[in-house]
Amino acid sequence: SFRVYPNPVTTTVNFDYILATGASVMLDIYSMLGEKITVLYNDKQSEGQHHVQWDVKGKVASGLYSYHLQIGQSQKTGLFIVQ
Repeated sequence: SFRVYPNPVTTTVNFDYILATGASVMLDIYSMLGEKITVLYNDKQSEGQHHVQWDVKGKVASGLYSYHLQIGQSQKTGLFIVQ
């Protein structure tokens, strides 16, 4: 299970996910031009529920951004709006 909220974002965006087993996790944010904005997480995590939070206020302009979550060999990408 994976959840990104709120969307659209005004101050803080949350990424919640559950790992069935321990794995290497990397969560990156990209602009729509493909520029890497930030690496929110890059480390090993144990099995269970995890929460990563990013405060966007004053860090990025309003617009559309993508996230790229890699857990082991599996990848998930999606979009969110910063207002």
